[in-house]
Parts: sequence; structure tokens; C-alpha cells
Amino acid sequence: MSARDHVSLRSRSSARSASLITSYSHRLTRRDFDILIELYEHRVLTTPQIYELHFDTHARASKRMLQLYRLGLVERFRPHTPTGSAPWHYTLDEPGARLVAARQEIDFKDFTFKKARIFDVVGSPRLRHRVECNGFFARLTLACRRRGWELEWIGERRATA
Repeated sequence: MSARDHVSLRSRSSARSASLITSYSHRLTRRDFDILIELYEHRVLTTPQIYELHFDTHARASKRMLQLYRLGLVERFRPHTPTGSAPWHYTLDEPGARLVAARQEIDFKDFTFKKARIFDVVGSPRLRHRVECNGFFARLTLACRRRGWELEWIGERRATA
């Protein structure tokens, strides 16, 4: 990653207590938990993809993701593009990972999340490929939802397991 591609991630104490993490739960909807689980499963999703997966408008998706970011549950970045700007790319942050682990009834010590892997996603040469694959999943989900069909997508993590 060059200096031009550098992305600064907010630093937060990784030692947040479980009681602080669970205090978020009254602010979160089922859709929020679904988004956090999908971020865990797919590693990175853009605002347009989150809109396609869960929201009626792009503006509502943007507003909710900003709230989840401010709560510290997700991390976001914009990769460098030669012209214009890229959409926000979201990854799961540690407090969000703790909620996903709790939701799946897994002890966080046994949960396969490492905060350092956020940097692996941000600086990965495979980022574009991953985003495009996730875009296919999101567009397919939107098309099914508009037709009233159910779609169960098995992401990379579950498929590997």
C-alpha cells in the first residue's frame, strides 16, 4: 500500500467490556444485525450494496451506516480512484464482531475475527474482485426481493466451513 492509498482507521480501545457492547443492542434492529453478520461473512460491502440488500433508498442506507459507524460497530474507508470518488466501503469493527459472535452464541475468543485483518481488506489487491463479487450477490438479492422471492446466499466464510 502506498502513501497515497493510506487509509487511517479510528483507534478505539479493544478492551471494551461486554456490558458496553451489549448496551448497543437496544439501538439495533434485526436489519442492523443482518448487516453486521453480512459484513462478517463477506468482509467488505459498499453503501450501494447495503442499499440493495436491505433498504428502500440509498439515502436511508447511507444514514444508517453512518449511525453504525458512529456507534463504532463498523469501520469505513474509501479506496483511491484516479477520478471521482469511490463509495464508502464498510468492514466489521471489533465491537460489531463481538455482537455477531454473541448473536451466533460463540465465545469471542473462539470467533474468527482479528481487527488487524481490516488492514488486509483495505490494502488487498483482491479488494476490487471481492467488491465486485459482493456486488453480484447484492444485485441478485435486490432482484429477488423485488419479485417477492427468498434468497439464501452462502458467503465465503460459511462455504469454507
